[in-house]
Amino acid sequence: MGHDHRVSDDHEPFYRPLDGPDGERFHATFSTTGPWYADAQHGGPPAALLVRAFERCASRPEMQLSRVTVEVLGKIPAGDIEVRAVVERPGRTIELLGAEMTAGGRTVLRARAWRIVAG
Repeated sequence: MGHDHRVSDDHEPFYRPLDGPDGERFHATFSTTGPWYADAQHGGPPAALLVRAFERCASRPEMQLSRVTVEVLGKIPAGDIEVRAVVERPGRTIELLGAEMTAGGRTVLRARAWRIVAG
């Protein structure tokens, strides 16, 4: 337990895609870890990855994200993770999106977002 406070000089990315730039599987690097556990991610990078999934989910250029809520369901391990986003409630001017992050078959993060017509 505890973080060793290493600093990387090579500016390692938060995530490395495991199945191409548009895939759903990623490897969470050391850069995602927080100050409490060297083997667990801080909540910020995983939340940002779910927002990325929302932005790519059945993308509609005339719409923008307006509200995002994220629930951390437990310790988020560093290592291989999977992210999925879906349109839960489609609409002409407003949509509800849902996303989950799983690690080792366990859901560790869940989020919802509203997407509305811009302007």
